[in-house]
Amino acid sequence: MSLGNIADSSTVDTESANVTAVYFKLAHGGFNKTYNTIYSGGGQITGLDPTSKPADAPGSPIAPNPVPIPLQLPGTPPIVGIVNSAARGVYFENTLVPVIGDGILGAGAAPSPRLLTLSGKYPTIFIGTRT
Repeated sequence: MSLGNIADSSTVDTESANVTAVYFKLAHGGFNKTYNTIYSGGGQITGLDPTSKPADAPGSPIAPNPVPIPLQLPGTPPIVGIVNSAARGVYFENTLVPVIGDGILGAGAAPSPRLLTLSGKYPTIFIGTRT
């Protein structure tokens, strides 16, 4: 996990669970945002739009489970800034940039937020860290 790498819609979160189900790792699945004034390698930087809705995580029941098929764990926007927190954060065009180590709210299971873990978009850019 490369804390501080810029996340995008393909970035995967972490597994979570409650007493009825385990909810699998899942790509965020929301929308990416292109920054008009921020460039890397000659092209505009893109990253996860922190306000886009994450995909709902499917679950697998834990026996004995009174519910035969667990409901999906709803992903709730916005991204929770943990590594790139609002207090000391890096903003691109007035947007707090989501990075690996930030999280997706998954109310009803733990951990919540579900931390973003892989695939940072720009391997040499680290935001909100001392790397």
